[in-house]
Amino acid sequence: MNKEVIAVELVRYECSTTQNDPLGKHKFDLSKLEVLETLDSNDFENFVNELIKIGGLSGKHKQFLNSPCGIGIRIVYDDNSFTLITITTISSNECIFLGEYNAGNEIGWTFGIAWQQMIDDFKALVNKHFTTQI
Repeated sequence: MNKEVIAVELVRYECSTTQNDPLGKHKFDLSKLEVLETLDSNDFENFVNELIKIGGLSGKHKQFLNSPCGIGIRIVYDDNSFTLITITTISSNECIFLGEYNAGNEIGWTFGIAWQQMIDDFKALVNKHFTTQI
């Protein structure tokens, strides 16, 4: 089943629990999510197409975190499920988190790695499409 993107948001998710226990899988708390900016719907397709070109799922990288924290994007689908991607610093390492959540805000799968090239590519993409720079 293909899901339709209904929103792409620049967000901040602050979670001290993730900072204190980055490898723990912490319950997602929607009240901690701040929407900073929303992408115009005319730009959804271009943004998502550029995002999927950023590498990262292949290869072996040390897992640094299992829960979101920091600034990033949330892609919301027509069934109210969403993908959350955040950038945060854990133990002096800049890390990128990616998580898939269902409509009940329950996490499906995640990865959180410190791969600087992927992080730089993600930041460049966000900065290209949003007024607020990260």
